[in-house]
Amino acid sequence: MKLAIGVTAVLALLLLLAIIPTDRLLPDDTPPGSRYARMLRGGPFLRMAARRSRKERPPLSIETMSAVLRFRFFT
Repeated sequence: MKLAIGVTAVLALLLLLAIIPTDRLLPDDTPPGSRYARMLRGGPFLRMAARRSRKERPPLSIETMSAVLRFRFFT
């Protein structure tokens, strides 16, 4: 009986940790505007949503990628 109560408590705690975003527990060390990185720090449901939105995004053009790289490395 005690084992069943303990297992139930552990499973309930794991479910709470999966639902509650963990970014409230972690310091915000992501750069501003990095919404994808913030979503990755959330629970698994947010991670699945981030993965799904990343797959549905159309590929970037060469001009956009080169502009992003120039901005990242030369500013």
